[in-house]
Amino acid sequence: MNFKKFQSKRWIFTIVLILVFVSVTIGFVNKKKTNFISQVDPKFSGYNENGHLNYNEDDLEHSIQEYLLIESGLSKDQAKGLISENEVTIDYIKSNPNEYEKAYQAYQAFESVEYGFDKTSELTNGDTVKFTITSTSSDFPLPDQEKEYKVTGLKKGENIDIKSIVDKEPIVFSGFDGAGKATYDDFVYEELAGNGDYSNGDSVNIKVSDSYINELEDEGKFLKGDNIVELNVSNLDDFSDISN
Repeated sequence: MNFKKFQSKRWIFTIVLILVFVSVTIGFVNKKKTNFISQVDPKFSGYNENGHLNYNEDDLEHSIQEYLLIESGLSKDQAKGLISENEVTIDYIKSNPNEYEKAYQAYQAFESVEYGFDKTSELTNGDTVKFTITSTSSDFPLPDQEKEYKVTGLKKGENIDIKSIVDKEPIVFSGFDGAGKATYDDFVYEELAGNGDYSNGDSVNIKVSDSYINELEDEGKFLKGDNIVELNVSNLDDFSDISN
């Protein structure tokens, strides 16, 4: 066996292994630095069928901005100073054209980043919502990322019908036959047609307003069925009953 030749091949093999290890390590570190989606922390609140989602949007925005600023060549302290709007840092960057150009390129790259959930309201326990991050920057590209989350923890609501609303918020007809008027809460119900000209026996369509329905849902009460009901006008006084 040619010992020198064997030793030479062994060293080449060792060097290749080292290069592969370094490459994998760098790739892992870079992936970890750009794994912004792992920072997303969704919070579900409200009632089932009308749940809401909030997340740490500001924290995520600052993380992406810091990464892009550092990638542009600025230091970590400079990046943090710009993000926190530190006046000393801002003045320094403005007074140095090279540093200003780096910051400008980073912010241009940030403008190309889009992120967010596909749905943040009217959520039901068991729903799946997706968060995505995309970027179109060629100078500082970010890998597309997405993650799904299952909606949990929403409180149980109460189903109600329009009859229960009318019972709670009654519409009162008064006045004289042929000139009757309805008294009602104009936040709860939409404007009634013909109000002021009602006669006994008239049918009046009553519609619950969207604003009131939204308020009920915020309280965990959900209107099932129609939001319109027909009421018959009655108990209006007769003009002939007026005594002279």
